[in-house]
Amino acid sequence: MKLVNRRARSISCTLVLLAFLGGCATSPQTRLLLDNPPDIPPRVELTEVPFFPQQEYHCGPASLASIITYRGTAVEPEQIVPLIYVPELKGSLQAEVIAATRQFELLPVQLDGTLESLLREIQCGITRLSSATTLTNAL
Repeated sequence: MKLVNRRARSISCTLVLLAFLGGCATSPQTRLLLDNPPDIPPRVELTEVPFFPQQEYHCGPASLASIITYRGTAVEPEQIVPLIYVPELKGSLQAEVIAATRQFELLPVQLDGTLESLLREIQCGITRLSSATTLTNAL
């Protein structure tokens, strides 16, 4: 009898866990876009943005080099590493990325954080480093 109760509890816990995980399967912003599609093309590809393969933990320098090069200043990820990479964190902090962006005469701009805003900017051909940051030419 104890084995049956134990098995029933185990199955119940598994089902509860799966129910919680299922709720995370579709983000609220994705669901909102699917239910009310914005008036933008379903697919946009920025083919002119150069690709730099990244070294381990160097996604920030590789991404930033792609954007800076696309915006008109040729730069390699290796030149970005000393500007933004923090070895102790195995990554980059937003403050360093913003400072490095400005060193290349680009201005980082924060979006409102919605997926729709990000998609609208990409539709216009504006490159993005993350959903919250856009790089545009400095005035």
